[in-house]
Amino acid sequence: MSHERETYVTVFASGNEALLLVAKSLLESAGIAYLTKGEMIQAIWPGVAGSGFSSLAGPGEIQVRIEDETEARRLLESVEESDQG
Repeated sequence: MSHERETYVTVFASGNEALLLVAKSLLESAGIAYLTKGEMIQAIWPGVAGSGFSSLAGPGEIQVRIEDETEARRLLESVEESDQG
């Protein structure tokens, strides 16, 4: 039995909780497993004036297994564009 650790890479980062939810939903619909990083920290230190982003905590991140990276990035392209503008 192999006990190798899987390698995860960050495919999406945002301080916008709504966009994080959309990104997670897209990955779930495609059957891509993911981990989140930093979401609870954002809840502890909320952003200024309801922006949802705290510079103290940094953005929430979504990570996927390295073998799912290409497909995940393709799925999340439109969500990333929404976060840019």
